Formats: sequence, structure tokens, C-alpha cells
Amino acid sequence: MFTDVIGNNWPRVYFISYWVIVNLVVLNIVISFVLEIYDTVGEDIAKAHVKLEYAKELIDMFEDDDQFIEYLQNVMQIDFMGNSVV
Repeated sequence: MFTDVIGNNWPRVYFISYWVIVNLVVLNIVISFVLEIYDTVGEDIAKAHVKLEYAKELIDMFEDDDQFIEYLQNVMQIDFMGNSVV
């Protein structure tokens, strides 16, 4: 209807170009932000998963807590109260 009132096709060109710019450019930018956030969070989750797996392996290595504490004291060279042995 607008082109009939104006008498030419320039409004069609304007609105089609507006639609293309909004859909192709702006939505593409929004989607790229979402994917970047997802990628960043995915890396953090992967790091947390590796730490969790390592903790599970440590827990499975020892039969009880006393063996685990003894292992930590040997590795870190500290006594039970946190004082350095070395």
C-alpha cells in the first residue's frame, strides 16, 4: 500500500534491505555471542570435570582417610597441624 501512495518501488527496496540487514547481520551477531558464552562455559565445565575425576582417583587409591592423610603428609611434607616438616 505504501508503494501505491508514493508511486515508486523504493519503499520495497528499503524494507527488504532492512529485513535482510536485521535478519542476517544482527541475528548473526547475537548468535555469535551466545556461542562464545557457551564455549567459555564449556571450557570451565571441562576443567571442573577433570578435577573431579582426579579427586575420584585419589579417593579410590586409599582404603580409609588415615591412609589419605598420611599420603598427603608425605607428599606435602607437613605434619597434621600444618607445620612444615622440612
